[in-house]
Amino acid sequence: MINLMPPKLKESIRFGAYNVRVVQYIFLVVVSGLALAAVIAFGVQIVRGDESKLKGSIVSKQIQLEKYSQQIAEAKTLSEKIDTVDILLQNEVKYSVVLQEIARLLPPGSGVRNISLATENLEENLILEVFLIDETTATQLQQNLANSELFTGADIQQLSAVDNAGGLFKWTTRIVVSFDQERLGAQQ
Repeated sequence: MINLMPPKLKESIRFGAYNVRVVQYIFLVVVSGLALAAVIAFGVQIVRGDESKLKGSIVSKQIQLEKYSQQIAEAKTLSEKIDTVDILLQNEVKYSVVLQEIARLLPPGSGVRNISLATENLEENLILEVFLIDETTATQLQQNLANSELFTGADIQQLSAVDNAGGLFKWTTRIVVSFDQERLGAQQ
């Protein structure tokens, strides 16, 4: 078949077909862009919803962490006390020997109020709280403890008057006494 159409008409038809394809591509790009925009908007909504949930989760985790930090501090304190007890048990401290020595070293006019184990560090220290008739008895007790074969040192931490008008004891003192495990073992 012979094409007798004028060249301008042929060119118009060809460009018309191109225009249809271009319009289809533009439509496809616009629809794809709108779909992509919808996906992005939906994603942003999901992220915003998750963000508020995650912030709430972070706050609750921080509260739990604060609770656990208190428990961790308590656990460390208990661990230190257990370590102290373990050291004392490993060295087989006989407190009957320590108590007998303290009783022997108490000067007249003094009485033990309280004996406790120092927990500030892992050293073997005792804290003695003693009632006294006068302040010179405190220095005498400190010298007796320091010069003892069992104890390696005694430091007066506190000396204070007691408001006890009718009682025998007028003073109270707090003495930190350190002792040597080897010396204690030799006396057992």
